[in-house]
Amino acid sequence: MQFGPAKSPERSLLWAALLFAVGAMLVIAYLTGGFAIFDQQAFAWMALIRTEWLTSFMSALTHLGGSEGLIPIGVLLVALAIWKRTRMEAMFLLMALLGAEILNELAKLIFDRPRPADGNLIELPSSYSMPSGHAMISSALYIMLAYQIKRNDKQAGASWIVAFLYVLVIGVSLSRVYLGVHYFSDIAVGAAFGLSWYFVTRYAYEKALLRWRTPIHGVPA
Repeated sequence: MQFGPAKSPERSLLWAALLFAVGAMLVIAYLTGGFAIFDQQAFAWMALIRTEWLTSFMSALTHLGGSEGLIPIGVLLVALAIWKRTRMEAMFLLMALLGAEILNELAKLIFDRPRPADGNLIELPSSYSMPSGHAMISSALYIMLAYQIKRNDKQAGASWIVAFLYVLVIGVSLSRVYLGVHYFSDIAVGAAFGLSWYFVTRYAYEKALLRWRTPIHGVPA
């Protein structure tokens, strides 16, 4: 990997604040009933496209955003980063993962929203519905990973991996609505808060790059 100094990390904090505000507005929309029609329309649209093979695909894909998938993936990514001597990257991947997980659990307790009553294609989790942990945590972790790859890896094919990670976040998030275990509003709120935490993590990562990997007096970092 090739490392360069971060540029204007304060912009990441601005994005974090903006996305948090978007998440707060989405919560207000949910509390005032503004999301009800969108939630029902999302379920209706998903029902129209359901097929046996798509259900099997979504059932497998959704595991990449749950604890059963994120824990081993997180451990693997951190181990790979340490093996490649990029411990700073490993630390901030952990920050993205664990921070989003903790914040999601706290938010679920605050909103105390039950899961959809029926139409689920897999077993309903025992946790509360809002915000979606799959959308929130996968947004923070996978987008942080995509940013690190985009920033530090100039090898051919890196852009394809970044694009795949973006698509993965969208697919994992939509799988929860398709499978009937989350409302669309859960996904929207989870994604907004997850991306907000990603930008907080990115800010800390960029500040660390400026401090530890910026060349000093012409000496390479």
